[in-house]
Amino acid sequence: MLECMSIRKVRSSFHSEGREIQVTGYAPLLIEPRADVLVLPGAGGMWIDGSQMHHVARSLAESGFAAHIVNYFNRTGTWLAWSDQIMIRHFATWMRTVDEAVEHIARTSSSKSMIGIHGYSLGGFLAVAAGSRNPRVGAVVEQAGGTWEKFYDPVRPLPPVLVIHGRKDERVYFEVNTKRMRQRVERDGNAFQLLAFDHERHRLSADGLKQSLDASVAFFRTHLVPHATADNHSRISR
Repeated sequence: MLECMSIRKVRSSFHSEGREIQVTGYAPLLIEPRADVLVLPGAGGMWIDGSQMHHVARSLAESGFAAHIVNYFNRTGTWLAWSDQIMIRHFATWMRTVDEAVEHIARTSSSKSMIGIHGYSLGGFLAVAAGSRNPRVGAVVEQAGGTWEKFYDPVRPLPPVLVIHGRKDERVYFEVNTKRMRQRVERDGNAFQLLAFDHERHRLSADGLKQSLDASVAFFRTHLVPHATADNHSRISR
């Protein structure tokens, strides 16, 4: 069950290769955040996925996290990715932008915990890529995403990963992506958790989204918050 803390909304931005990247943040009003979590929209960008991303971010903030929606589409001057060709053309650039977003949050946050990423669909693919590349990332929640073989080039073990996926997903197929993710996370010696919905498709129903948020909060609490006091998992010196 999600908590319901009072929250505040904060807007910020950073620059990626000369482009301004907009970040919309939500954080607890009266307490220091437990940890920071990036929230990444899918191929629909903020134009289509925006309402769901704000709901996810607000829910994380109400549970004590600072949640930051990163509009990585700003980097390429696009609104959404309506074809595989657009995703292939820009994916590597978006990967770099997400890495820079992690660094931006690390510089500006007061939390000493590692950073989490919650990614939906295309954002889930980017979240996993960041988790395999950036040592500041301590946990990933991947909803209806996976690993894109063409761009998957890990330089570090994957952190703990929670996969949220509908078995009837008509865009990102459940079996192949879930199996591949489990194999990679467990091979790297970290926790793999799966929340599978027998009757859900790519975009979750309201009930499915509520369950996924409960699971996401619990997962981030388990895998991010303890690191706040663990010396060997503290953030890299700024």
